[in-house]
Amino acid sequence: MKKRFSIYCMGFALVLMALPSVKMTFMADIDEPLTKYYSYFSPISIGGGNWLTTLTAFFSIVVLVLLLTEDILSPLIKDKKYVAEIKKILLAICVVLSPSSWIIADTISILGIIIWLLHICAVALQVL
Repeated sequence: MKKRFSIYCMGFALVLMALPSVKMTFMADIDEPLTKYYSYFSPISIGGGNWLTTLTAFFSIVVLVLLLTEDILSPLIKDKKYVAEIKKILLAICVVLSPSSWIIADTISILGIIIWLLHICAVALQVL
């Protein structure tokens, strides 16, 4: 049950990451900055110097793949605790990268907070 809910949390987080949820502010005019929203997967955020959101999306995909293929890979892996530890570490990295991008690049948004909370739920389920 915990694994299934973790898969749902990560899948929903990835769906939200595909939506325009990263706020980027450009100086189009001296008096009035231009604010646009982009996806976590958009190369615009990397070009704007905010590569933390793209790393968050990449690590989220890796965790989702590990969660989905855990049953398939279990006969191939002798010690399953390594896969569990990798999932926990990658999820912890995702939890740290999201607020870091908010602080460094001022990219906080409602969808970003929801994505962060979904990552926290997935970490909590993996730790319990």
